[in-house]
Amino acid sequence: MKKKKHTKLKAVIIERSDHNITRKNIDEDALKVLYRLKNKGYLGYLVGGCVRDMMLGLTPKDFDVVTDAHPNKIKRIFGNCFLIGRRFRLAHIVYGKNIIETSTFRKEPEESDATTDELYQHHDNTFGTAEEDAKRRDFTVNAIYYSIHDFSLIDYVGGMKDMEKKVIRTIGVPAIRFQEDPVRMIRAIRFASKLNFKIEPKTYKAILKYRKEILKSPPSRLYEDISKLFMTSSSEPAFQLLYDTQLLKYLIPEIYDFLAESVKHRDLFFSYLKALDEKRPKFDGQEHALNYGVLFYPLFLNLQSKIQESAPGTPNYEIAKQVINTFAAHFKMPKKIFYQIVNAYDMQKRFNVANTNKNFVKEKFTVREDFPLAFAIYKVDLIVNPGVPDYTKLWEDVVKKHPSQQYEKKKNYRNRRPRNNNKNFSRPRRTNNNSKNK
Repeated sequence: MKKKKHTKLKAVIIERSDHNITRKNIDEDALKVLYRLKNKGYLGYLVGGCVRDMMLGLTPKDFDVVTDAHPNKIKRIFGNCFLIGRRFRLAHIVYGKNIIETSTFRKEPEESDATTDELYQHHDNTFGTAEEDAKRRDFTVNAIYYSIHDFSLIDYVGGMKDMEKKVIRTIGVPAIRFQEDPVRMIRAIRFASKLNFKIEPKTYKAILKYRKEILKSPPSRLYEDISKLFMTSSSEPAFQLLYDTQLLKYLIPEIYDFLAESVKHRDLFFSYLKALDEKRPKFDGQEHALNYGVLFYPLFLNLQSKIQESAPGTPNYEIAKQVINTFAAHFKMPKKIFYQIVNAYDMQKRFNVANTNKNFVKEKFTVREDFPLAFAIYKVDLIVNPGVPDYTKLWEDVVKKHPSQQYEKKKNYRNRRPRNNNKNFSRPRRTNNNSKNK
């Protein structure tokens, strides 16, 4: 096969006086990494979402560093460095609980390295230059570099113009980029939803054409990227885009079918996501459990009403498992999260105090391990259905009266030695077999 012809890209340099990024907004540990690389004679740039978010006045979640130093050299420079990854070695430089991910400039693999004619990338393990590194990134707004050497911004791919236009655009031909890595389609939707940007027309058309390619991606990667849709309180517009592009049909077909069934279902589903985005209840547990708990709750309510008509008396626990089981099995959802959601759905009926049994002890209910999740879903349900009786204050008062017990995990007595109440019982002593021969 012929090798790719690499066209030289002209860098646009934005001087320090012409942009709004200051070192005050950069993580101290990231600055330490950048300065040490600089002092050792290497290039040190910030790149990706941190640069993009700082330009928009947002607070970055993390800071990614890129350099021309190879991984083994990075490890020699930083004593607190750990190399990870098989496909491509990344350096994790650890400062307490803070990890600064540092990578070496990469370039796209040559066509001559490919073993098949498919575009899906199984490896991209070749070092390159800053320019080549920019070309292999996914979207123009994520390929702007911040240089610690002169505090300038470096743009090889037109990211600055797209930032001004508020547009998500792939670097290179969208059809090729999405076939190389189909997960980029989900990322395009996530960035558009998070930043309130539009997806550029050619990029959007490529998503419509190649949406079925998403099935080639590993379920573990898909689960990770679907989970990220909830991180910036923009799950409603994100899932709206997933539905509009029909990516949802291949990602989570049970939700797509539910939405396609009627306008009523769509209104209900998106009202729950909107409530989660705008009025997320305080929750100290696993955020994935709350996110997926709210995501599938309209489907649970729908199936619950159907089963109550056809098979009354079916436990909510079993209905909940039917709703989530397909998704959990395919994406290998952690069992703990799966059962937390199932238990939380089953517990919803208890929050309506008027319908509970007189012998029901509220204090014991609030001690259950899954109570925080169930209570959080209950609060979201009240936002969507304001006409439903609200017992929030009652339950909060119960929690306040028993603060030491609240959210306390049940003790595990499985490994504890059983107590022997027989006073006349004496445990036989171990005898040394060798002593009998003496």
